[in-house]
Amino acid sequence: MNTVELESMAIEMPDVEGHPNREPFRGVLTMVDMTSDRAPSGSRGHRVVLTKTAAEAALPSLLGMALDYAPALDRRDVRRKVGVITRAEIIGRSVELGGYLFAKDFPEIGKEIGRVSRRYTRGIAGTLAAPQLGMSYESRMCRSPTRTRRYGH
Repeated sequence: MNTVELESMAIEMPDVEGHPNREPFRGVLTMVDMTSDRAPSGSRGHRVVLTKTAAEAALPSLLGMALDYAPALDRRDVRRKVGVITRAEIIGRSVELGGYLFAKDFPEIGKEIGRVSRRYTRGIAGTLAAPQLGMSYESRMCRSPTRTRRYGH
């Protein structure tokens, strides 16, 4: 029998039918206890592992944070806050986020993300995965198991 572990946190937002500025989003931020496929930006060429313990400790810090957007969909633009994260949970090995895009304020962004996200496929553990879109995170006080130096990303 397969079991799925679930760790979850959320900001309770009142349900407002047809709210013009709330377009729900969800996605996988990263995977836990797995080595990254390649070295992320800021890791000085090192592939990384986010432990489940570290991810669980960080879940509260994600709630209420902004969702950033860059027109080329290739990076974060910290000056373009287009949504808010209201849910963060670990499902299996996936760190999944959800929240709202500010759809009325940024209609072109909602349309672009919607256009790209319609191409979602089932990925690891049945979660939704879209290679066209990505999420990123920052971490501090990272350690390499093979080095004594600490890295701040």
